[in-house]
Amino acid sequence: MRRWSIIVVATLAVVAAFSHWPTAAAPANGPNPTPPAPTYTPGPPQPKPPCAPAPRVPEGALIELRMAFPATWAGLGIPWQALWTVVQWQDDRGRWQDVNGWQGNLDAVVGGEGRKTWWLPNSLRGKGPFRWQVYQVEGGRLLATSEPFDMPAAAGRKMTVELSLPGW
Repeated sequence: MRRWSIIVVATLAVVAAFSHWPTAAAPANGPNPTPPAPTYTPGPPQPKPPCAPAPRVPEGALIELRMAFPATWAGLGIPWQALWTVVQWQDDRGRWQDVNGWQGNLDAVVGGEGRKTWWLPNSLRGKGPFRWQVYQVEGGRLLATSEPFDMPAAAGRKMTVELSLPGW
């Protein structure tokens, strides 16, 4: 037991001796101060470009059907939304062919006039002849056929084809 007493006394003596040594003062904010968060300081405003280019619009043209309804139309019970329009082109043998993708119901009726519009690419500018047909419903009875026409020759133009439905 004497041995343990000597070890305890020696350890206490060493601790007492080192406790009087000068130590560095701890920083005012504690032992590990947190650095300040970074802040964003914007630079001088950047000049805007003088004029941004206009967005590119696909070049092409439009064809529009304007179809007058007869005065007796309301009494027929055929809704304008059911009417089916088809654009056709004439091949080199004189046969009329439906244009794929240019078939559908009227877009709207404005002021008693049915309207349908299709966009055409530049590759079809000035081509022809074409014609418009209107059916009672898709796959139904043919109601009217327009006169043949050629596509607009210039980009950005609209070719309007006027057609009247027959009265019954």
